Amino acid sequence: MKKQKKPSAFFLFIAIIVLTLGLGWGIEKAFGQNLTPTLDSVLENTMDPVPERYQTGLSLYLENCSTCHIPIPPQVLPTQTWQRILEKPQSHYGSSLPPMISSFQMMMWDYLRTFSRPSLIDESSVFYIQDSRYFKALHPQVELPLSISSQTCLTCHSQARNFNYHTIETANDS
Repeated sequence: MKKQKKPSAFFLFIAIIVLTLGLGWGIEKAFGQNLTPTLDSVLENTMDPVPERYQTGLSLYLENCSTCHIPIPPQVLPTQTWQRILEKPQSHYGSSLPPMISSFQMMMWDYLRTFSRPSLIDESSVFYIQDSRYFKALHPQVELPLSISSQTCLTCHSQARNFNYHTIETANDS
């Protein structure tokens, strides 16, 4: 009787890798969307100029934050909240963020610190958008829901995924 040759573990491993990569590529092509806005599209569509010095920080912010949720404008939360988010990524609203290169954190911090506003001296810490007086000041005469999340923004700001909060659509616009 002739013995059947078994495929070596190495070739089996390579076949699994190729199959996995091929399936991943196919799924990405079929269903994937790049939801992260590009720096060029943001700078092109914004009314708020971002000096060149802060553009790398903005780009890193978009790359790191837009993969999970729409990017929140720095003006919506106090500077201290942004600082806490960057300093303690392991406790990001119930999630743990992957480690980030500290120089990237510093560039993001430079951008966020510059374009956000500090809390008042006696003001309590704000952790959520719905508690931010800056968010409320940016939405005068807007009837806001009790619970606000980054996804709530899409109700009126249909281009928020592209970091465009200036385009506003209401129920009357449809």
